Parts: sequence; structure tokens; C-alpha cells
Amino acid sequence: MVQIERWKIFLILAVCFFGLVFSAPNLMKEDLRSSLPSWMPSKTVNLGLDLQGGVHLLLDVDVDGVIKERVDDLEQVVRREIKDADLRYREIKEIDGGVRFLLRELEGNSEIKRSLRNMDEGLLVDEDDEGYVSVIFSAEGLKKIEDETVSKSIEVIRRRVDEDGTKEPIIQRQGERRIILQVPGAEDPSEVKGVLEKTAKLSFHLVDTSFKATSKTLPMAEGGSINIKRRAILTGDMLVNASPSFSDGMPVVSFKLNATGAKRFCDVTRKHTNEPFAIVLDDEVISAPNIQTAICGGQAIITGRFTVQEVNDLSLLLRAGALPADLNIAEERTVGPSLGADSVEAGKKASLVGMVLIFIFMALSYGRFGIYANIALM
Repeated sequence: MVQIERWKIFLILAVCFFGLVFSAPNLMKEDLRSSLPSWMPSKTVNLGLDLQGGVHLLLDVDVDGVIKERVDDLEQVVRREIKDADLRYREIKEIDGGVRFLLRELEGNSEIKRSLRNMDEGLLVDEDDEGYVSVIFSAEGLKKIEDETVSKSIEVIRRRVDEDGTKEPIIQRQGERRIILQVPGAEDPSEVKGVLEKTAKLSFHLVDTSFKATSKTLPMAEGGSINIKRRAILTGDMLVNASPSFSDGMPVVSFKLNATGAKRFCDVTRKHTNEPFAIVLDDEVISAPNIQTAICGGQAIITGRFTVQEVNDLSLLLRAGALPADLNIAEERTVGPSLGADSVEAGKKASLVGMVLIFIFMALSYGRFGIYANIALM
């Protein structure tokens, strides 16, 4: 007679027990799973778009807008290089893919061209017979901008749509400038689009009442407009975390800055105490409080007339990071689970028939050990 050691029996029973416990949530309804104690397994197998339905979006990335911003930045860099070299220009303007300028002293062209060539390998610097210098992005440079923009957009979309890593959306590039997004289980496309449509470019600016060329006017979320300095004292990439919170009973966004941002924020708030500063999100001033005291340590809050949902959404956007470009919805579909339901029913029948046949075969061929194998298979 075959003797099985007691510890092996306990080990087999333990494996079977834990297998059943971790598989059981897949057989429960949602309301029953949500009522389980926190220490019990509740995670289920994630079904794809074809099995449970969901939202399908085809997104068009506005790479041209990013290139336009890069050209604007390039113009500012060219102006600064000319100024640093103690030169003056007759004319400077943007052209397709770059900047064109003419110096008053043409002998300074060599120095400027050498400086601009060393700045970025993706730039082409050329001079014509009249002394005009053109600085444009090369084909390789434009391709690099396009690839970086689409790749970063995919990562930001993934963090926004599936921050906790449980939804398993399908996010992949299609062609040069498009992204496919499929979110299984999503019922309302407007919720998914709402998360994506905000670029979430956050910046902090000092308020400017002098109306100089270095300032600009932006609308306020509460109505009206305000004049702010163009140069930001802080940008969203300096944030390391953002979370919903409450202050004086009102919902607010609590955020933490990295070391660079914390030092800069401390210096600016110390220098401009009792002056207003503006918090700008996607070219709209969401709050413009006064600086009561120096804010050091890298932690602060964003206040405004927010609802709890708005605070949660804003915190998520800031944690995920800013989209590098605007996203346009090129195609939108809501997929129903009817096709998946047919597949599930067919799969159930096939699995049941297959298991019965295997159980019979194993029991007849191997006897008691075949029954043990059947138990393990089940």
C-alpha cells in the first residue's frame, strides 16, 4: 500500500485551499466582492474590451503645436545669444520650422552661428548671400520631437487612465501621430475624455500691475482677468506629489516640490511677501492668493472654489504630469459586451465538456492517483 507522508498531504491541501480562495472572487458578483474583509483576496481576472465592453478612442497628438512652441523658444534663445554677444539685429522673425535674423554688424555672424550650432545637434544653421542667418530644425530634429511627444503622451495617458494599475487599458501608437486607447469596463466616454482633454500645464507667476511687455493677461476661473508676469517662478515638472486635502473645511490640493522648486519658491515668497501670485492651469488662473509669509520646506496648498471631485481630478492630473501636446479625438466608439458574452458562454461549455472528458480519462487510466490529479486540476 502506498503511504503518503503527512506533511505532503497538508501541503497539497494548503495549495488547493489557497488556489480556491484566490480564484473565488472571479465567481462572485461585484456587490459581494466589495463586502469582503480587506484581508481577503478580491482581485479578479481583468477582462478585455471584447469580453466586458468599454471605450475605444483614437487620439490625434498635436505635434505641430509642440513644434510651434519649440520655434517660439528658439526665437527667445536667439535673441538672448545676440544680446550676450553684445550685438544688435536689424530683423528677426519666425519662419517655417525655425528663425531667420539679420545682424547690424555682419561680422558677428560667425560667432553667433558657432554658438547656435553647439546648442543643439538637431538645428541647421545657414547664412545666405545677403547676410541673413537661418536657424531651423532639421528633419531628424523634427522627427525626434515627434517621437518624444507621442511617447511621453502615451506614458502620461497611462498614468492618468490607470493610476493604480488595475484597469489594464490598451494604449499603443498608431502611425506617426496617433494613439489608440481602449479602456475595458468604462461605461461613460465623457469621463475618459475629461481626464485626457486637460493638458494640465501648471505654473506659478507673480501678478504684474505695470502692464509691461514682460506681462500677459489671462482669464480667471472665478471670472474676470488678471495681469501676470510671463516668466514662471515655478512649473509643474517641479512637483513630486499632489493629493486632495482640506483646509478650513474647504477642499484643497496639497502638493510637494522637489529640492530645486522648494528653494526657488522659498526665495520668491520671502522676497515678495504681501504680494499676490497667480496659480495658472492650462492658461487659466485658478487662484491668485496673497503671499502671507515665506513658504519654505517645499510643501504648500492650492486653494480655490473647488468641489471635492474637482480637487480629486486636479490632484490626479498633477501627479500624472502634463501632457506635452493637446489631444484631439479622431474616433470614438463605445463597445458593448454582447460579442464577449457569446464568447464567454461558448468558453464555459467547451471548458465543462473538456474537464468532464479529462476527469473520466484520468480516473479510468490512473485510478486513485487520477482522482488526485483531477482534484488538483479543478
